[in-house]
Amino acid sequence: MNLTLPLSDTLSLIHAPAIAEGKTALMAKGLFLCEQDQIHAGESAGFGLPVWKTGQHAVFPSLLSVRMLTPHVIEKVYRLDRVAMWRICGMNMPRIFRAAMEKITAIYMRLPARQQSLLSIRDALCALFRIRSAMLPSRSHGRCRVLYAVAAKQLKVTVDGRKLRGRGELILLNEASGAPFTRLYFGRRILEGRDIPAWQPCPFETVFVNPATGLGFALIVPPHAEPARSRLACGREIARGLNWAGLALTTSQRRFSYGVSFQHILPNYADGPWSNDENALSAPMDTTDS
Repeated sequence: MNLTLPLSDTLSLIHAPAIAEGKTALMAKGLFLCEQDQIHAGESAGFGLPVWKTGQHAVFPSLLSVRMLTPHVIEKVYRLDRVAMWRICGMNMPRIFRAAMEKITAIYMRLPARQQSLLSIRDALCALFRIRSAMLPSRSHGRCRVLYAVAAKQLKVTVDGRKLRGRGELILLNEASGAPFTRLYFGRRILEGRDIPAWQPCPFETVFVNPATGLGFALIVPPHAEPARSRLACGREIARGLNWAGLALTTSQRRFSYGVSFQHILPNYADGPWSNDENALSAPMDTTDS
């Protein structure tokens, strides 16, 4: 069942569980961006998808429930119970290999200038040795409830992860297909295509843009937030089984809100940040358990 939240006459965010590709196909997705009837999904996680990061392991979600609360609000409840499992020639690799791959990924993320070259090598090795990665069921780390509300070309994401178990951090993925979003405004720098790193820390003014239509998206932290407890990273990957571009917000808080703004970028955008109505994000969070 598809659900739609309209942003404007030409933009919307949709819950579309049948859309899935690549290694992320077996995990839940957030909301996909739809522009002029074109769904920018790719193999991305969509917008507002929670991931539970504990130690060296990232735990991904399955969808427990979804419902439309109002014409402008969707509620999703996720169960954090998916892990990336590596296979070679169709056989599962030992858990120690998965831990090693996660450590290699952590090193790779700290070398943004080398990431595109390393990604090409990874792609060739995976094809040669028939190495695949997929999200498979694992033990549950608890539930996370997320409210998605739209107004004035903005998505407000309200997260309640108080029912997650153990120690960790929440990562909120905000991604679209990497094929159309080929431009990144990174502070006063503009990066294009393959010059965009696969993963790199970035300021909150960072914006991804679809040059064909001028549509961009950026994250907004509300005025009452605690910036020291949140950090942002950006990235884009186009390779074998990879097709995404987006922003990841990491926080030590289990109950918080943030926004995603969707606007068309003016040619002189690099002269300064776009205008965002942060007051739209400062309303009290509705995190009542249902």
